[in-house]
Amino acid sequence: MKEVQQGKTAVPPVKKVGMTSKELISGPAEAVASHKVETINIIKKGAITMEEKRGFANFDAQNVNENVLKMTKFSLDKTFDSIAKVQEFNDKIIKDSIKTTRQIQADTEKLMGEWIEEGKKGWDEYRKVMEEGYKKFETLIVP
Repeated sequence: MKEVQQGKTAVPPVKKVGMTSKELISGPAEAVASHKVETINIIKKGAITMEEKRGFANFDAQNVNENVLKMTKFSLDKTFDSIAKVQEFNDKIIKDSIKTTRQIQADTEKLMGEWIEEGKKGWDEYRKVMEEGYKKFETLIVP
């Protein structure tokens, strides 16, 4: 942007590729073919010719309705597919969790079994030590 001496900002005109300054000044271009108003002559039985004006050339409400239906069907199909994928993913997670839980339970049972066995061995050793200590104590008291 250029600074003008009065303190106002001047915005340079935007130049599009291939467009001259005369085209910028001349005003808006003509409407595109799809935006032109189309006139159709309709003849009804027993009446004079009537003119029907449509908003845009080649614009047909029936085509629009069909396209809306197609879009809605496509949207519903994609939504259903997405929900199905989420459901399959949830099923996989739950099955994997159950499988992991079973493995953890089996490992836990094994560890608890080992812990109980070690506890029994510890109690047996403790009993042996106590009996030996009692025997030594007994020999000291009873000659």
